[in-house]
Amino acid sequence: RLPKDGGVQEIQGVVKVQHAHVEEKLLVDIRASVLVGRLMTSLMPHMFSDVGATIQDTAAMSKAELDFRMEARNQEMARARIQEAGLDITVPAVIPEYVTKRVLAMEFVKGVKITEYAKAESSTARRKEVMAKLID
Repeated sequence: RLPKDGGVQEIQGVVKVQHAHVEEKLLVDIRASVLVGRLMTSLMPHMFSDVGATIQDTAAMSKAELDFRMEARNQEMARARIQEAGLDITVPAVIPEYVTKRVLAMEFVKGVKITEYAKAESSTARRKEVMAKLID
């Protein structure tokens, strides 16, 4: 139930909640990866000269994934682009009043996940057409 214009609107929704301590555990893993990277670089610099940069890039992307506010923004951008492209794909609308760093709320949409789309019974030509529009 969502407040709307002084009343209540009921919608089916999905709430994604980040488990407690996920960020803390990720930071421990990142620190361990940095140490292993330094060890590898010091022992075999000719083989692992760029491992530090790779670990830092991966760490930055992983930390960003922890913030569901960013995920909500990305989801809304994808939703807008797909609508602009005229594709018959539905991306659930985000319910911004219920989005925090650790909670993401969105409308429930019955359908096939995009990751399962390739397995669906559509032609190869149609899949290529959709992917070309998504990438464009």
